[in-house]
Amino acid sequence: MQKRIMASICIGLFIGTGATSHAVETTPRQMDAHEHGHGELMMVHEGNNVMIELNLPGFDVVGFEHTPETEKQENAVIEAIAKLRNAPEIFTLKEKAQCRFVEVRASSSLTREDADHDHDDKQDEKPEEEKHDVASHKQHEDEGHAEFRAEYHIHCEAPEHFRSLDVGLFRAFPSLEEIDYQILVPEGQYGGELEADKTLLRF
Repeated sequence: MQKRIMASICIGLFIGTGATSHAVETTPRQMDAHEHGHGELMMVHEGNNVMIELNLPGFDVVGFEHTPETEKQENAVIEAIAKLRNAPEIFTLKEKAQCRFVEVRASSSLTREDADHDHDDKQDEKPEEEKHDVASHKQHEDEGHAEFRAEYHIHCEAPEHFRSLDVGLFRAFPSLEEIDYQILVPEGQYGGELEADKTLLRF
């Protein structure tokens, strides 16, 4: 858990500060705002550990971005989360690097569990301003900006051979058109886009 939190902080830092890249590929750019057809991938590789975070529009994952209204829609959300948690179907790891998934987390604001997270009876104890922020966030999602999020912690026994990653998101969710990525690896910082016919991430 601590490693996951630290990796999230690292991701936020290198995106927010625009750290200088030593790479020769495309210079990373700030991720676009929520847009149908466009997902986001952020990765940090340090030592034997690799952390990946995904952010995908709900519409491209399940075909809608409102609170599920039918049992079919509820099942679609559950199945999508299960699909994201099936890490080997989302990312193909090179055998030579001897990598394995050690922790996978996936959630969506479309699920009751996620929507109720940290919003129990203690909410009444929060300042009015914070209550307003929570309500505004929920209203924003109800208006069509719900997302799916996933985090993957990978451990590699031979990290020097971890030089590429095949991303299977377009196969899993055909509605996706592009994946904007930003990665931080020992050699530097990279950024660019993946498409249905360009799924191999090299670094």
